[in-house]
Amino acid sequence: MPPRRSWWKNTTGNGFTPDEFPAMQSESRPPAGSLPGEWLPPSDLKLFPQSQSLELESLEVHTHSLTLLAHHVLDPRNCDLLVRAMQSSGAGCAVDVFGFSGDDARGGIRTAQTEEARGSWRATAWSPELAAQLWSLLEPAIPCERLMQDFTATDWPPHRRWRRVGLSPVLRFMRYESGGQHCCHYDQSFDYGDGRRTLLSVVFYLTEAAPGSGGRTRFVRDGQEETPLLQRNYGDWTRLTRDDEVILGVRPQLGSALIFDHRLCHDVEYYSGATPRVIVRGDVVFRSSHEVEAVGKRPCGVQ
Repeated sequence: MPPRRSWWKNTTGNGFTPDEFPAMQSESRPPAGSLPGEWLPPSDLKLFPQSQSLELESLEVHTHSLTLLAHHVLDPRNCDLLVRAMQSSGAGCAVDVFGFSGDDARGGIRTAQTEEARGSWRATAWSPELAAQLWSLLEPAIPCERLMQDFTATDWPPHRRWRRVGLSPVLRFMRYESGGQHCCHYDQSFDYGDGRRTLLSVVFYLTEAAPGSGGRTRFVRDGQEETPLLQRNYGDWTRLTRDDEVILGVRPQLGSALIFDHRLCHDVEYYSGATPRVIVRGDVVFRSSHEVEAVGKRPCGVQ
């Protein structure tokens, strides 16, 4: 079961890195200074409607889990607007290749090309207003209802049926310069304690990575695909991914969104592009079926 509103430091191999502080996802605004690289988006930040029809692509990563690539979620003007708003704020903090910042940072890692890989620059926002705008653009790509299988790679137990609710107000803006990388890791669910829980990770690509420049979000075979969920090791990797372990790599495409179950092992490939690789990381909130029935929601299509 995912923890509720407590900060689990990643010392056991199954906790949070500092930028995954779960209390950030609560309904009330966190205390000032409590968010890593805290950033408050401009109150007048308004996103443009989609200029192209949304196209949905199903990716084959894991038999029991959900992985989707949604094209044209964000209009190019929205991508530029969000990138400029983040960069002009001056907010953020440096994060190493293992996802740690500040006193917890462990540094870089030596790549196969004998170069020193760096992490990223991150700004964390708690913004229900911006999350609502992003959700209005993303919602058609998210299954209305999900029926979990035994090995579905997210924190669904003990309820198998879940219905979508919206996007968490916690939004992590991440900028990777040339040399940036993020080693293999797993995302974590947040349990609100009232029947709601985050189950899906979303990566909004605000920039495009040229073919051959790296920076792909890669899904990695960890050998735990048929291991019961509660027996899996979700510790961050401390080594580079081997080529034979990569199941699929997704190249950042301007305005697209990658959607996947929290507990799928993934990394960010070493990036060598001439311009920054910028994304927004979000989480999709669901409500368990017994809570949905209690408030009289009608059933919808099951994924």
